[in-house]
Amino acid sequence: MGLKKRISTQYLNVDDGVVTNEAGVWSQAREVLAFAGGWMVFRFYVRDRGLDALALDGTATYYLGIDSTLGSDHADLASAENSAFNDTDDWSEVDVAQGKICCRINLNTSGINDALGTDEEAQMYATLIVTSGGYKSPLITFPLTIRNFAGDTDSPDTEAGPTYVTAAMLAGYIDQYTDGDGKKCVRIFNADGVLLLDLKPE
Repeated sequence: MGLKKRISTQYLNVDDGVVTNEAGVWSQAREVLAFAGGWMVFRFYVRDRGLDALALDGTATYYLGIDSTLGSDHADLASAENSAFNDTDDWSEVDVAQGKICCRINLNTSGINDALGTDEEAQMYATLIVTSGGYKSPLITFPLTIRNFAGDTDSPDTEAGPTYVTAAMLAGYIDQYTDGDGKKCVRIFNADGVLLLDLKPE
């Protein structure tokens, strides 16, 4: 992908339902960070308690949802559908048989931005769901901190170019007339209607 995206690499212990460091150590103080205002790529190492890679079904489909509250009775604030998973442009090492999956997710959504408001950050939850053999199963739910941003992340406004005076703009200030000798003349007025110039040919 030509557009650079922030990358977050996470190690998932699906047996205990926690995110660990690479060595498999879980800490309550460990923070999973995400950043509002744009796209992110999550790279997941899916492992069991013994740090062995969890082989995933090659025909499985995936979903990642992010929300500020738990429960499934409302829409997620941001989500990634199956089409956003396992693109080798996002991670060249993707290999579902080795428990290596990735997804790209847009965190510049109205839901995320409304939940953040003007706060510096907000605590949210991410749930990774796998559907395999017709069965849908939440693989893991983990807390994450979404940081707010400053600045406008929409398309930048086009810088205004120079303004040129046109004939249409001057029409209300110019009066063309013919004098008693049949000569074409021009009178120029200011915005208050006061005569400034009376131009006559010699």
